[in-house]
Amino acid sequence: MKEFTNSDNKNAGKQPQGVDSRTTKIWIPGKERAKTAALDQSGQQPAQTRKRPSQRKPAAQAQKPTAKQAAAQPTPASQPVRKRPAERKAAQQPVVSAIAAPAAKAAKPAPAKAAPAAKEAKPAPQKAPQTAKTKKAKEKKPVEKIDRKQLVRPQLPPQEEQLPTEQAAEAAAKDAAAHMAQEPKLEERIKKKIKRDIKARKKRVIVIPIIIASLLFLSVFGVLATRFMARVNLGTVENTYIHETTSFSLTLAWDAVENAEGYHVYQKKENSEDYQQIDSTENLYDIVYGLQQATTYSFYVKAYSGTYESRDFIPVENVYTIPNSGNITEIYSASSGTIHVGWQGNNRADGYLLEFRTAGRDYREENRIMIDRTDSTEYNITSLKANDVIGVRVSSYFIHEGEKIFGEPSVEHEIKVSDGTSRHTEQARSTEKMIALTFDDGPLDGTSGDRILDVLEKYNAKATFYMVGSAVEGHQENVKRKAALGMELGNHSYSHDYYGDELPAEEIQQCSNAIFDACGQRPISFRSPGGITDDGILAECANEGMPLYTWSIDTHDWETLDADKVYHEVMDNVQDGDIILMHEIYDSTADAVERMVPELVKQGYKLVTCQELVRAKTGGDPQPGVEYSDMR
Repeated sequence: MKEFTNSDNKNAGKQPQGVDSRTTKIWIPGKERAKTAALDQSGQQPAQTRKRPSQRKPAAQAQKPTAKQAAAQPTPASQPVRKRPAERKAAQQPVVSAIAAPAAKAAKPAPAKAAPAAKEAKPAPQKAPQTAKTKKAKEKKPVEKIDRKQLVRPQLPPQEEQLPTEQAAEAAAKDAAAHMAQEPKLEERIKKKIKRDIKARKKRVIVIPIIIASLLFLSVFGVLATRFMARVNLGTVENTYIHETTSFSLTLAWDAVENAEGYHVYQKKENSEDYQQIDSTENLYDIVYGLQQATTYSFYVKAYSGTYESRDFIPVENVYTIPNSGNITEIYSASSGTIHVGWQGNNRADGYLLEFRTAGRDYREENRIMIDRTDSTEYNITSLKANDVIGVRVSSYFIHEGEKIFGEPSVEHEIKVSDGTSRHTEQARSTEKMIALTFDDGPLDGTSGDRILDVLEKYNAKATFYMVGSAVEGHQENVKRKAALGMELGNHSYSHDYYGDELPAEEIQQCSNAIFDACGQRPISFRSPGGITDDGILAECANEGMPLYTWSIDTHDWETLDADKVYHEVMDNVQDGDIILMHEIYDSTADAVERMVPELVKQGYKLVTCQELVRAKTGGDPQPGVEYSDMR
């Protein structure tokens, strides 16, 4: 802030009498602007104030006198300058500062420039006409000595009248310099501003991610809330029905439920009180395996989404599986017009149906024989025409709610009827697709052997296991399970250390004894270690009543240990009548079998033991001491 005093006026000499020596403060531009003014002794501000340079009227715009007024005015050279009453009154007032004087001048229209003496407030003596010399001296010293008793406003130089903008700029610069000296330093203000900007940026940096996170949270919350409501309000699975039934499986199907991710299948067996979840699927159907033949079940299906399930369910009750098909174990014709038939019994059956037909004809109602006794598994068909070729098949049934439910018929066997002079046992080969899966070198520690048994049991499939005698002695439970499931028990020598003609007969005998000790059954077939067989091995197998089996498909599972390669080796090459070699001691083999068995069943293959394969394809039992490789 700058202070202006009377001493600042270059044209005022000493301080005149009657003028207050107190100073007047003004505000510089940028702050609240105060107008510069001199205070009188009473402390009141004069009416006249300083105007900005932009508000001043140039001299050219001053009011011009009329021609009559110009003629009436006397010239300074001809008569003395007379003051107007207002000018005389102004001369008696206290002197104003050099800054306030121009404002007072600008507020009143200036007289014509031709009479500069009229601007002066004091009376002037009559002057002689101006010459060039006096004019030049006046320009150099435009302000005469001021009479202290009658102080008038000094006359400004022509340059100041013509350059008000430069004067204002100089004053503004001085004011700004004074302001900068008293205000806080610019550097400090800049630092404070930078700090404020940094704080503002930090707030924005913090606030913007918070806003984005909040929006994301709200959107995720909305999605989760929608899903939650959809899960809570899952509908009931309707129209569940049985699509297909076999002796060990059935197919359930149902309608879709909105917003369901999948479906849980629940099962209850006959004479049981509680349902148990048995499967989970994303499809609108499910194939349930591992069921017991000729048994009644109940099922229901619930939709689920995440951890939520349908609240209600509609059960499907009294669903049954059909009985196993009967296998004909013997058939011959020894008497004229008579055929003797024997078959495998079924402990879940209530009876059997025996059917026969003449070759080239269909099965007829009159050729059906119902046997309502389960303790009888053989029958003599009589009154047949000698030398006719007769086809025979057998099936079992059980009674469900007063109705006979029949299983699939057995493979048809054909035989020529005897005329009494000869015995006929000729039988045609079965046309049903069959293969035999075989597994060597077990049992050993681990889960692979049990996993293979699990999948075979689930799909009601059979296989042949060629076991090593030394391994059997430590895994009796595994051997017992194989026997209980109807698997064929095979001999693979006691130590698996000898091959071909180096294999002694004692190796075969010791293995047979170990298997018998483990489960009470003797092995019914043999496979040579490495598949290398000589005459000594054939002779020993004939002595023990065992046929021998090699293979038609080698999976090389022991070499690759790759489940995918094992699977494709079988599925890409399998044919009806094949005998397939694998090993039960590898997890990769168990993985392949778990994929392979369902697919083989789906393609219509019946998985049987080696003995069953030979019987079905030749019509007779395999011969001891004879080696078989396939039944294609």
